[in-house]
Parts: sequence; structure tokens; C-alpha cells
Amino acid sequence: MHPFTNLLKRGWLLLIVAAFCLNVKLASAAFTSVSLAGSLTGATLETQINLADPNASGQDTITVRYTVPQTSWLAVGVNPAGTMPNGEVVIGKPDDNNSVRKYKITARGAGAISEQPNQTLINPSLQQTGGNTVLTFTKLLVEDGEFTITAAASNTFIAAFGSSNTFSYHQGFGSQAVTLDDGSNPGPDASPTPPPTTAAPVPTNPPTTAAPFEAPTNPPGADVLELTGDLQGSSLSYQFTFGDPNTGDKDSITVTYTAPVTAWVGVGASESGFMLGSTAIIGLPSTGEVKKYSLNAKTTPGVSVMPDDQQTLVNVGITQANGFTTLTYTKILVEDGEVPINRVGDNIFVAAHGSSNTLGYHSVRGSFSLSGKVIERDNSLWVVHGWLAAIAWGVMCPLAILAGLFRKYIPGEGIWFQIHRVLQTLVIVLTIASVSVAIAALNKETPASLSADHFNSDFSDGHRLIGLLVLIFGIVQAANGIMRPHLPPKPEPNDDEQGNKSTPPPAGEKSGTRKFWEVLHRLLGVGLLALTWYQIKLGIFWYHEIFNNGESESTLNAFYGVIGVLGVLIVIGVAMRVLMG
Repeated sequence: MHPFTNLLKRGWLLLIVAAFCLNVKLASAAFTSVSLAGSLTGATLETQINLADPNASGQDTITVRYTVPQTSWLAVGVNPAGTMPNGEVVIGKPDDNNSVRKYKITARGAGAISEQPNQTLINPSLQQTGGNTVLTFTKLLVEDGEFTITAAASNTFIAAFGSSNTFSYHQGFGSQAVTLDDGSNPGPDASPTPPPTTAAPVPTNPPTTAAPFEAPTNPPGADVLELTGDLQGSSLSYQFTFGDPNTGDKDSITVTYTAPVTAWVGVGASESGFMLGSTAIIGLPSTGEVKKYSLNAKTTPGVSVMPDDQQTLVNVGITQANGFTTLTYTKILVEDGEVPINRVGDNIFVAAHGSSNTLGYHSVRGSFSLSGKVIERDNSLWVVHGWLAAIAWGVMCPLAILAGLFRKYIPGEGIWFQIHRVLQTLVIVLTIASVSVAIAALNKETPASLSADHFNSDFSDGHRLIGLLVLIFGIVQAANGIMRPHLPPKPEPNDDEQGNKSTPPPAGEKSGTRKFWEVLHRLLGVGLLALTWYQIKLGIFWYHEIFNNGESESTLNAFYGVIGVLGVLIVIGVAMRVLMG
């Protein structure tokens, strides 16, 4: 063999060996490994970006390897909010022939987890060995209808595992921000993002609109609550720091609250579970401000910024990204004039968010304890209040009016008037009872140190003030009916010579006072009826807003049906009186 040919063969062999060694080195170095914390302690998340992946027709992909030190089902995916609800995950189910598929989580509970329509995973596998379960897959970075995973940037991953191989409620859950290498500069293993240690200054010239940025990462060891009820889709993480150097060595709590909206958000401590009397921290994306507020009423004017000397928050931030808003702050546990937060034992928090970046009436609000329990308002007194008002003004008052309009068709002398008087008396009695129950409900809900503000004109489109007006004018109308001017006496028929009754002469003319009273009584009655129907509509709307997630449509339709029929009958009765005299 020619020496040059032999050298060429040896050179190719050396190149192949060198390339193989280099490839092994790069493959082992390209994975970024993160040790998870909290309820996921002991689990690891490894990621690797594959630019122009030949296995994905040249599209960029990510390879994920999630390892848990037990035998169970696994789930891992992404969600900028760091919560399971609204997350997109890959779930490995050992009891389902080791299936590995993509899922969308819309809420808490197995019924809210559905398979994604596009199952595009590459080389998925689920293995259990040595007491560990390992889920591995490769996924496209960008897919229609799914969260985008960005190389060379921080992405929020969520992960969970169960207590067995059978898919059910998770035993452990957590979230972690991971900065993904773009594949061009493999480096050492990444480490979790540490919590901030210094205060973030409030800008002196805040921007007029919020700039997009990454949602903060829950610090390692923080407790995470996935909120339910009206706050479904929101999450709150909190962590106590004893002798916090950032708060003058005072005990503090660091809170991260994320809501699935692009709007202002607020969260804070409460003694009763009600907004009224709470101390709330509100973040305004429109200005970038995060400040403490006192909630002295249920309307925007009653939400007041605390004085500057009480603005002691540190590590504040209000951020928006991918349709989520995240509020972060660190607060001293016990401060004068504020609801204290207990270092030991449970605490009640309230949270809310609006419909825009400018502070206004909340679109969603709820209360919960830091143990995860939802705090429910007692609606029993409000149900009684509503039914008393609805029966009085939605049924009895219209029937009393109809008795007067259709008096000619009611047999018996003066029976119509007896019906009218009894029904209207019951209307006043039920109105007084309804208002009394509402006052009792407000007193029960209001902390002892605050005013219940029973007849606040700003709340609920004036529902409280209207209630007071209805009570006053209802009593005036009743008194007006009792003190009505009398009709002229009816003339008695005379006997003729044969002893037969003759036709009585015409009745005397009504006095001017009587005529004026009749007009006033009718106008006030119709005005009160229209006002109370609007009042009942407001009551139905706000009751369902507070206690039934705003689902008032069916109840309102039933109410409209009842008053629609009664209203048509009243119009017919008025028309007949005008035409027939």
C-alpha cells in the first residue's frame, strides 16, 4: 500500500475518533441542571436547547429531563404565572403504558386537565429505575396556541409529581425560573434565582404605561397557594423572614401575587376576610407604583393611600408579561394602625384585581387564609333581605295597584279597597323588615372599629341610599293613604208613595283637596314602584356579583318576567280607566 494512502486512512480514523470524543463532551456539557426546592426538594430539572434541530425539520427545540426520587406520575411544563392553572405541561403516566403526552390545565382538579390537540413531542420516554422516575422529551420552542419558550432568556417552569403511578392530585408542586442557554455557549449548571435582598426604589418619574418584563420567581422555600373560588387562576407565594435586615431587623413577610389579567392588583391582610377594614398593598401598572392602602369603604373613594410615614414596603415591584400581572413586596409583620400579620398561626388575606391598569372598582375579589382555605361570606341574611323586598315590591305592591285599577270587576262593595289596604300595609311591614335585616347584615360584616356606613350613596350605584329613600317615601305614602280627604257622602234613595226606592241623585262634587290627593297618591305610588323595581334589579345583580361569581342572568330574567306581566296589566288597567272613566 502506498505510504500516502496509509497516512490518509489513519488521518480519517483520527478525525472520526476526535469528532466522537468532542460530540460526547458537548452532549454532556449542554444540559443545564437545576435542583428544585420546596415540596419538590430532591427533584432535578435538566434542559438543553437544540438550535436547528434535524429531528424537528430544522426548527429550534428544547430537550427536558425531569427526575423525581420516587416512583410516581410526573408533570413538567411552562407557565409564566408559575401556577398549575393555565399551565401547559407534559405528563408521564406509568400506569397508562408509560404514556407521555402534552396537556393544558385550565383550573384545579382532574376534570380541568385536557390533552393538547397537537401531540408533537419528539423521543418522549418515561423510565423508572433505582427508586427514581425520569421523564424525558424534546419539544418545539414555538408552537401555535402554546406558550413560547425563549432561548437565552429566563422561562418559568412548573413541575409536579404524584404519590403513586396512578394519575391523581399532586403530592408535590412548584415553579422555577430557568435561564436557558441558547446552545452556543454551554456552561456550568444553573442555580435557582435568589430572592432580592435590597429594596427596589420607587421611581420618581414613573412611566405612563407599564413595560413588559419577566414575572418574578418564587424564592426557594416559599409557600405557594393556588387560589380558588373567585380568584381561580391566581397564585400567592409568601415567605417569613425573622429579623429581616431589609426592614430594620424586624420580622417581615415577602409576598408574590400573580393574577391572570393585565390590570391593577391588590393583596393584603384582613381581620375578618372582608375588604372593609383591610390593609391592602396595591400595584398600579399605569404608574409603576406599589403602595399601602386603607380600605375604609367598598368604593374607590373609600380606598385611600396611607401616609408617607407608613409606606415602609421594600423589594416592591409590579410586573406584566404574557397576560399576567405580578405584584411583589416585603412588609413588616406588625405596624401601628395596620392589620397585624401573625408570625405563628394562620392569617387571613384578601386579594382583588381590576379590569384595567388604572385603579377602579374591582372585577374580581376574594379572601383566603394562608393555610389555603377560602373565606366565604355568610349570605343568609342577604337572602332574607332580598326575598322580603322582592315579595313586597315585586308582587304585593303591583297587586294592590291592580286591585284599584280593576275595582269594577271585584265583587262586593268596597272589597277592592280592603284588598288594596291590606296589601299595602304588608308592603310597608316587609320593607321595614327588609331594611332592618340589611342593617343587621352590614353590622355583622363590619369590624368593630369601623362604621358600617349603612346608607352610603356611592356603593353599588346607590343601592343603600335608594333603600333609605324607599323606606321614607313608603311610610309617607302609607300615612298619606290613612289621612286621605274623604269623598262626598253618597245621597240616600227616597221612597215614593208606593214605598219603592227611587233612583238616588248624583253624588256630590269631589273637593279640590281630594282631587289633589288622588293625583299625588297615584304619582307617588307609580314612582315608588318604578324605583323599587330598579332597586330590586340592583340587589339581584350585586348579590350574584358577591356570592355567585356574577351569574345573575337567570334570576334577573325571572324577575323581568314577573314584573313584565304585572306591568302590562297595570298599563291595561290605566288605559281602561282613562277610556271608560
